[in-house]
Amino acid sequence: MKTLAQIKDEVAKEHGYNSFEEFDDNSTWRYDQNTHKIIDEIAKRYAAEAVREAAEMATARIYPDAAAEVKQSILKL
Repeated sequence: MKTLAQIKDEVAKEHGYNSFEEFDDNSTWRYDQNTHKIIDEIAKRYAAEAVREAAEMATARIYPDAAAEVKQSILKL
């Protein structure tokens, strides 16, 4: 599972920043129309990561023999 820090940096880089820290510094002084879009994208990706991880953990506990197959299905989401 990607960490929140990894996701924040990934999204910031996709929007032209070198890191989330650079984005954060810029958005503190200059809020523009893309700031909320970047924050929303980070939240969506982190939520998706959390759901995938929870589904994998639950599947492994309930259906240990099917965990690998279910993991592949989840990764396609």
